[in-house]
This record gives sequence, structure tokens and C-alpha cells, in this order.
Amino acid sequence: MGIGGLAHLVRSRVWPRPEAVLPLSRDVTPGVAVRVGTGPGDLGVFRGPTGATAAPQPPTAGEPPAGAAAGPGPAAEAAVAPMPPGPTAAPPPTGETPRRSFALLDCDDAVVAEREFELKVGLAPEPTERVAFGVIVRPERITGGYTMTIHVLADGFTIRADEAWRRDVHVTGEAPYPQFVLHLTAEPQQSDVVDRTIQAYFSIDGEPVGFAARPIRVARRAELAAAPPPAPSEAVTLMSAPTGRPVADLTVHIANGKSEADGRFRWIMVTPHDVKLPDEPLEIELGDKPDGFAKKIALSGAAKDGRPDLYIHMVGLGRRVADQIPEQFWDVLSALYERIGKRPPTILLSTEEPYVPWELAVLDPPLDANAPPFLGAQAVVGRWVPGRASATRPARPPLVPPPEVRVSAMAVVCGRYQRAPLLEAEREAREIVAAYSAVTVNADSVDVLRCVGHGDPRAELLHFALHGRYEPDGDHDGLILIDGEMLDPDDVLGSTLQWSPFVFLNACQVGSGEKVLGDYAGLAHAFLRAGASGVVAPLWSVQDGVARELAIRFYDQAFHGSSPADVLRLERARFKDAPDTVTATFLAYQYFGHPAMKISR
Repeated sequence: MGIGGLAHLVRSRVWPRPEAVLPLSRDVTPGVAVRVGTGPGDLGVFRGPTGATAAPQPPTAGEPPAGAAAGPGPAAEAAVAPMPPGPTAAPPPTGETPRRSFALLDCDDAVVAEREFELKVGLAPEPTERVAFGVIVRPERITGGYTMTIHVLADGFTIRADEAWRRDVHVTGEAPYPQFVLHLTAEPQQSDVVDRTIQAYFSIDGEPVGFAARPIRVARRAELAAAPPPAPSEAVTLMSAPTGRPVADLTVHIANGKSEADGRFRWIMVTPHDVKLPDEPLEIELGDKPDGFAKKIALSGAAKDGRPDLYIHMVGLGRRVADQIPEQFWDVLSALYERIGKRPPTILLSTEEPYVPWELAVLDPPLDANAPPFLGAQAVVGRWVPGRASATRPARPPLVPPPEVRVSAMAVVCGRYQRAPLLEAEREAREIVAAYSAVTVNADSVDVLRCVGHGDPRAELLHFALHGRYEPDGDHDGLILIDGEMLDPDDVLGSTLQWSPFVFLNACQVGSGEKVLGDYAGLAHAFLRAGASGVVAPLWSVQDGVARELAIRFYDQAFHGSSPADVLRLERARFKDAPDTVTATFLAYQYFGHPAMKISR
């Protein structure tokens, strides 16, 4: 995810922008509208010893990204479970093993459709030419020999019936660079030449430690295979996974399929526990407009608020979300729940799919019958998003979701609106300032841009209590400031959050996912791209008073050892079929960050 997991393979064309309408609100104004789209780009490559381009190196495993604390803290360490040996895997011999190695994905640059060829997969002491990224870093906690799991993903190819896409290899001091061979065959095709990509995910004890991808040209006939292979693009684009502690009980990589246009996505699961996982990537079909489906959910969450049928309506929507999830995921989750002692499992979603709120998926039957059936109330869920890097530019968001954020100073952005005042938000700001000696930032454009763009005042935690606007058919979305200006995603993307703050956007609809030019957009991801260590943002309109109470509880629990993801799990658990909880505000908040992250002061 950043794992944070996966190659962010951006196509070299811009897809038509689907449109929809959402209401606006932590305020009282109905929504006006914003345009949403998808987008372009090419897969860059990592040059081998003969190439000129080198991909950026990932942070050393176990080390936090810039701006994060040095470790996850004792509470996070307790959540890390060692992986019991599998039923058929013999313990590898001990001995010194390299800390850093390189992914091996070796095959012909061009192959012929329907003809079998060999793909050599494994580890190598030097970079492999034409492999994008590909640096594999062994975590410091691993000593001696170990077992590495390699999961290959190759859309448009099949392998022999007696082979598997997911393989375990033993890394030892005597054999530090294990390899194996897969026999691939490209599927039949109508086009003369098709450029495809082979990807591989590398993990140790359920902890993703690297990702690699290489382009390959598939020709319909042998004479066409002699054409030069696709030229490497200048940028190296990747979806990488967190490589440091703590380790989630289950990490799910959600990767684009053969193309973004057909709505196909592949799910790959990784766990540190002795739970059987599928050997094949799991395919789902979201159709050509997954954003429209997600926006319908957001619209319903606001429109049904306070109505007697709200609960059953949200359960119905949650079942629609659950129908999009591979059946094997539920089997793995159920087995994992039993394995870890029936506590809420931690789940990291490292996803290239920005629209669907998987946290709302309904479990049937639920893991915990005393909690609402939504995944985000049954489990401790965090999201991460693709990191992108070039040979000279580090990935943003960072490759590793930080395990901890240490807060020496807080800032609260708030103000009094002349029209449609937010009285509960003003009270929320006063209470947070008083409780945590936070600095107040007046919500006018000058002060807010100084805070976001220049880090003045210093703050490792930024809380916004403002009106928000999301316009599916218009050109303006973001945070509405008291002087009538708007803090939009481009303003945030143009900033550098030098203190790597944790950001809580307590305004409506600023968490909604949208795509622009093939990348994540929207305010939540803009803050991550600018350097935020984590973001909390609602997907739809929230009730002012409930939002205030939720924010107060959030900080009280987070500063006393609970992870942000677990705090939001407990908030979602408040959404019950009862007269005093008929508001969807409890379900509205998404969390971007590691599920075991801690916030300390």
C-alpha cells in the first residue's frame, strides 16, 4: 500500500469523466456538483546494471518515513503476531542472509500469444534489467534463514495446471537468492501486439517487503515479436507496500486488472498467521463506473439520515458492497478471526480502487454478533494508497504508513461563518484547544495557507472544523473558509507539510474518492500526497453535534493508546437500529493510515 502494495500502472490515455451529484454538508447547503475522471501515464522501468535509470530505494524496513517516530511503540508491538510455520513448510536453515536483494522477473522481452515461455522468479544480488522498482529489504527483526512468499500477478497469461502463482521459497545463508520457474502462456488476442505487465509481491511472515513489475510485449504472430520492446517511460510508477512494523493481521492489495476501463480488479491477501490463502489472485468486476456506485452510497448516507428506515437501508447498501468482494475473502477473514482468538482483526487495504467504501461491507454472519455487521465495525480497518516515484523523486504518499505519530503541537482550524454558522464546530474547536493546548488558526485564506503551505504554526496534528463541499458536476470542492475562499485539493498538493501532521478533516464529503489523470484526488489524498502521516475524513454529510462529540472522543481515546482505526471501529459500532442512533454520521468517517498506528503526545 504505498505495502502499502502494488504497481500503480497508469495508462497513456484519459478516460471519459463520469459524473454524479452529491449533497453538501456538515453545513446546511445542498451540494452543487464536481467532475470526476480517470487517467494516464506509463509504467516506468528499473534499469539493470547496463541501464541509466535507477529507481529510488525504499526506506529500510522497520524505519519510519520522514516525519514519523522511530518505532510503533509497545502497544503496537503487542499487536504483531509471529507467523506459525505452515503445515508443509520446513524451517529453513539458519545463517546470515543479505539485508537487501533484488526482485528477479526474467523472461523474453517479447513473446508470442498461445506459445509457452519461461518466467524465472525469485531473488537476485543485482537489479534485473527492465524490472520496475524491485528492491527487497529484509526487516531487521528477521535473523538467519527465513521463508519468503512470492505472489505473481500476470493478467492475460495462464500457467501450467501443476504450477501456482503463489510460492514459498527458503532464503538461507547458503542459498540467499532462491529462484523458481513458471511456464506462462499468453492468452489469444486480436491485436497484432499488446503490451502487458508481470507483477510480483514479496512478503515475509505476512509482512510485505517489496514489489516488482516488468513490461512484456505479446505478439499475435512470431514475426511480429521481433519488433523492438516498448520504450521505458521516464517515470517509475509503482504501488508499493508498507515494509515496516507493525504488521496487520490481514493485508489486502486491490490492483487494477487488464485495464481500468473494464472495471476489473485483482485481490491479493497476505497474513502473518497460519491461515490458508488463495494461490491465485481473486478477480472482481466493478463495471465501468465504480465511482457512480460509491457516490450512490454517499448520497444515501446523507439523504436517509434521521429517517426510520436508515439502519436497514445502510445494511442493504452494505450488502451491495459485500457482493463485490471475492467470496474467498470472507473465508479467510473467518478463519483468521478464529486463529487470533476472536478479537477484532486489523486489516490494511492497499488499494488502487479509490471509490468503493469497503469498510461498509456487511458480514453475514458477523464475526461479533454484538456489533453492527459492517466490516469497519467488525474489524480495525485502515486504508493506504498507491505511492508514485521516479528516479529522482521519492514516492508520495510514503512507501510505509508510519507506525506512530508523535505530537508536540496541535493546531485547530476554525472560524465563525457570517452565513450558516457552525455553532457545534466552534464549540468543538474551543474544547480541543482547551484540552490539548492547541493553537487556533483562523479559517481565513491567509492564515490557512500559511499553516498548510508553510507549517506556521508548527503542528504534528491538524484538526479542521469547517464547512466542506464536494461538487460531482462542478469545479469546486474542498474546505470552505470564512472569507468565502476555498482550500481545494490543488492548494494542498502545492504545499509541503513539513511536520508530517496527522490530519482530521471534520467537514462533510471531503473524504470522497475521485480520480483525476489516473491518480487519487480529493482532499483526503491531497493531504497524504503533501506529506500527512494519516487522514480521517467523512464520506458524506455529518450532523454537526454528533461530529463534535465524535471528534472529542477520538482524541481522548487516541491519546490514551487506542489506534485511530480502532477508535473509528468503536464509533461505527454506535450505529445501531435504535431511535437514539439513527444517524449515519457514525459510519461516515474513513481512515487513511496503518490500522495499528498510534498517536502519542
